[in-house]
Order: sequence, then C-alpha cells, then structure tokens
Amino acid sequence: DGPPAGSGRPGSRRVAGVRWRDRAGGEQEVRAPLVGGADGRRALVARAVGAERPYRASANGRACFYAYLEDPRTEWRATAAQWRAGRELGTAFPCDGGLVMVLLMPPRSRGEALRADLDAGWEATVAALPGLRARLEGCVRVTKVRSALDTTSYFRRSSGPGWALPGDAGHFKDPVTAQGIRDALRFGRLLGEAAAPVLEDPARLDRVLAAWERGRERECLETYVWTNLLARDGEMTALEVELYRAAVEHPELAGRVLDVFARTRRPSTAVPPRHAAAVSARALRRVLAGA
Repeated sequence: DGPPAGSGRPGSRRVAGVRWRDRAGGEQEVRAPLVGGADGRRALVARAVGAERPYRASANGRACFYAYLEDPRTEWRATAAQWRAGRELGTAFPCDGGLVMVLLMPPRSRGEALRADLDAGWEATVAALPGLRARLEGCVRVTKVRSALDTTSYFRRSSGPGWALPGDAGHFKDPVTAQGIRDALRFGRLLGEAAAPVLEDPARLDRVLAAWERGRERECLETYVWTNLLARDGEMTALEVELYRAAVEHPELAGRVLDVFARTRRPSTAVPPRHAAAVSARALRRVLAGA
C-alpha cells in the first residue's frame, strides 16, 4: 500500500488516485476522480492527506472486551440487552448462526490488568454483572476474547480535493451505543449518491464533498455528545437510575429512549418535559437521601 497520488495537507494538492508497490517490487498506479478512504480508525488515506489528527476528540472511559458464544437461549434471540452494576457494563447482542456477541466494557483503568489474563478477567467481569451472568447461563464461548483499550471518539477533516473519509476513518463514536455501523453505512451511501453525478466536474465534486461532510457532522454531533456521556466509567447517576425506573413505569417513555438508539429521535427530545420534571425531582430526592 502507498499514499494517494497527489496527497498533501488538507485542502492543498488534489488527490488523483492511488500509487503502490506490488509484491514483485514494481510500482503500480490507479487514477480516479475520487479516493474514498473507508479504511478505519488507522486510516492510511487520512494520514496521506494530512487529516489524521482529529479536530474534535474525546478519550474513552471504558475498555472493550468481546467474544462470541453459542447461545441456546431462544427466548433471547430477538433481544439485545445491556446491564450495569456499579462501574461495570456489559451487553449481549444476538447474532446469526445461534451465536451471541458479548461486549464487556469495564473502566479503562482496569484494561491492562484484564489483558494480562483474558480468560480470568472475562469470567470475573461477567460475574460482577448478575443480570448478564444469568443471561449467559448455558452459553459456551467459542472464540477467544478480543480487546481494545483505546477507542477515542473523534471527528476528522473528512473531505478535500479528490478525497473523502467515510466510516470510522472520518468519524468514530464510542462502541457503548453501537452507532458506528449505522453511520458508516448511511454516510457511505449518501457519499456515493452525491458524488456519482459530478465525478467528472472537479469543482462541483469538491462542493458536494464539503456539503456531505457538513451534513454528517450536523446529524451526528448530538449523538456523539450523548454517547460520550454514556461512555464515562463511573456508576450510573441518580438521574440515570430514575430515568430507567420511569421508563419501566411508562412504556411510551421507554420507547422514546429506544428511539434514540435507533436514531429515529434526537437525544435532546427523548424525555418529554413532564417526565423530565418528575425524573429530576426523584433524582434529587435520591441524592438528598444518600441512596
């Protein structure tokens, strides 16, 4: 692999394709009106065009440890669920083929210690989440435990003359809200739809790419901030506890909260004023009572 032809600082020289060396050592080149760097957090294209350093970033409070398990629990096949206990957090996502993917997100400060003995750390973290432990009864882990300690959230400069960064290459959110694949697919599609008709007109293409990037930020910024709040490594606040209790009592409120995860509702509109006032009052009483 090599850098795009014509790379440089963001906004400088026009990217005109990709140049690389093959296995025999020969230099090869492919020219294109648009180079899309959908190559993840460690994006080669981002580095090549000088856009690797984010202009907005938030360090993660939690580490990630995940594995796949055989899942005989048919009653859970249509339900993804998350559990919190103290500072621990774990999620179970049903998958194809009778599997469940389990994501454990302990405080990042424990990450290195857990990596030192993944199997023991996995079992101890599951045991610290009674609800998740009960959910996994009868399940058998069939993969090794994989881990990630640095999942810093960010926005990078994501467009310039002849180049764009869709997916995690340009924008990444903490996995705690499982929003990354949605945004990668959505804005990859929108990028293609917007760019395809103007590929042969460089000036129009650049305007389209800039508009696409601005549109992604407008749509994703509020979810980015909300995700960062949920990704903190502390215990649930009194406000969070009372919100979830209210959601149990009021199915309509529960549906609105779930709509935020489904990205059909903005976080700022999830809790109607009448519920917000009641939840806040109950949280205050909890704090004053020391509960």
